[in-house]
Amino acid sequence: IIATSRHNRTDRISHQDTAIKVELTGFSEQQVEELIRAQLADPSRAEIARAYSRSRGNGRVLKYLVQRWETEIKKNISDNATSVEELIQAQISSSKKDLLKQHSQEEVDLFLAALSRLSPPVPVGEIASLLGVEETAIRSFITDFHPLIEESPLGVVFPDEPTETELRSIVLTEKSIARLKLELSSAQTSSHYAATTLPEFLRLTGDLEGAWELALSSRFPEDSSDQGRRTIQIARLLTALSLATDQADADKQVILTEH
Repeated sequence: IIATSRHNRTDRISHQDTAIKVELTGFSEQQVEELIRAQLADPSRAEIARAYSRSRGNGRVLKYLVQRWETEIKKNISDNATSVEELIQAQISSSKKDLLKQHSQEEVDLFLAALSRLSPPVPVGEIASLLGVEETAIRSFITDFHPLIEESPLGVVFPDEPTETELRSIVLTEKSIARLKLELSSAQTSSHYAATTLPEFLRLTGDLEGAWELALSSRFPEDSSDQGRRTIQIARLLTALSLATDQADADKQVILTEH
């Protein structure tokens, strides 16, 4: 079996004693030069050296630099390395500024809450319903946040794991979290997506009381089957039990275990 893993997840690999780990390195300096010369007309050796120093051979960072050669390499003489995480954070900041030119701070905060805390793929119609806006407005948000997010046939998705990690680390306002929780809770009988997503949302936000109330709730999508209701109920109970365990709430653990 051949598999890939981010460095921060290698501790989850089973059979640690027999697994052979091979680090995936970046492009060599020569490979970086070949890639740049294949895409740009007559770059100087100093510029290529700067691009290699900035990217450290990382393909994603190199692509970003090549696409913005004039501003990032020609006009920026810094040789300081740029990490993938720093690159994504810069793209997030830039996208937020673009959004704030057209939308209020509250609207942007709520969109970021939905983007970073809901389970992908997130149907565009569901985001629009939760935020109380038209689907065209959500597609405008998506356009401003591209390439950090993409719209697939099933909904909004992250293009890769590093992007998802950085977007999920966005610090949200309490107001946006409370609003999104309220909208998800209100849609428990009308939306399968809201019903299946709320438990994970409560887990990500560490909301034990919200998870506790949801686990004891009898509100399900009206057109769901018995099996569908059981699946949703199990997710609710497991989320509440997990949070109760993490927060050492023994009373809730006992009651939830009995369910």
